[in-house]
Amino acid sequence: MKTYKQLKIRLLTLRGTICERCGYDKYEILQVHHKDKNRQNNNLDNLELICPNCHAEEHYLQNSWTQKIVLEGGPDGKAMVLKTIERKL
Repeated sequence: MKTYKQLKIRLLTLRGTICERCGYDKYEILQVHHKDKNRQNNNLDNLELICPNCHAEEHYLQNSWTQKIVLEGGPDGKAMVLKTIERKL
């Protein structure tokens, strides 16, 4: 099994120094993501090099309680909750 550092260097070499999803170009903070969520499966087809924002969206957005609220700008420009809903992602 390769170390995280070795995997990241290999992906940077093979795929370049930008986020594979959004193109963010600060390679120092890119992260290795396991598509099948199995950290033991280090097959290159299972790995993505993505930025922290894309990584957070992948792991946390679907389960976030904030998916159940609708926000809109209030009169003072600040966000206000309009209603809660059940969203299907």
